Amino acid sequence: MVTPANERDSKTGVSVVTEQEDFEETYHKRYIFERKIAELFFRHGMRRARFFGKRKIEFQMICKALAVNIKRLPKLLGDVPGVCLEKAKDVLGTGNNEKKATSSTV
Repeated sequence: MVTPANERDSKTGVSVVTEQEDFEETYHKRYIFERKIAELFFRHGMRRARFFGKRKIEFQMICKALAVNIKRLPKLLGDVPGVCLEKAKDVLGTGNNEKKATSSTV
């Protein structure tokens, strides 16, 4: 049950919302999501759109959210057994666009 934030117990004056058992767990989850949304706004320019039109703006926001999720992927997969990050780095590259020197290219 959702209660208004300003609702207080008449005897103690304590907010009813803070007395809920799962309030801390819910608040922690909200904190995680709010932090990612703030990253989208402040680091990825989600405050302004480059295009006009609802569909184009939605596409731009989806692309930005996808970029943030791809950036998080190594951290999320780091604890999963069976995922070899070295193999993923070989496939995806290390971030620099230099070619690796191999015996066939030398």
